[in-house]
Amino acid sequence: MKTTPTTGGDAAPEHATDDELELSAKLLKAWDELDELRREVERLRELAATCYAGLGAACDLPEAWLDALNQAANGEPFSVDGLLPFSVSEEADKGPWSVTEAGNLQSADFVTLGIIDDFEDRAERLHYANALAATLNARTQSSIGEN
Repeated sequence: MKTTPTTGGDAAPEHATDDELELSAKLLKAWDELDELRREVERLRELAATCYAGLGAACDLPEAWLDALNQAANGEPFSVDGLLPFSVSEEADKGPWSVTEAGNLQSADFVTLGIIDDFEDRAERLHYANALAATLNARTQSSIGEN
């Protein structure tokens, strides 16, 4: 068995075998990978918390989405069953405000609000319009509930 001299503190033997050195290198690599995974989990938890706070009301997310995002943000087990399919446009249709083909907002009594902004393309404009309709519909529903 070939040995390689080592230097170091009390924990290191005076001579370590090549197998021991290889094992030590593998353990250090695994430890670094584990640290990176921990950092990634923390970043994903922060993303879930941001989505919960930032998108929950704006997109009028269903309760199942809010529960899953909250559980993910807190590091708790959660299920994604039943979360998809979901689209903001479906939620935008649940109230007096809807989105026209042109990407404007129209109320149930045919008041049209034009959306003027610098969008990259039609899909981006429609996404913005659907999110805005969903927000207005959520606020309309909450104000109806308060009365």
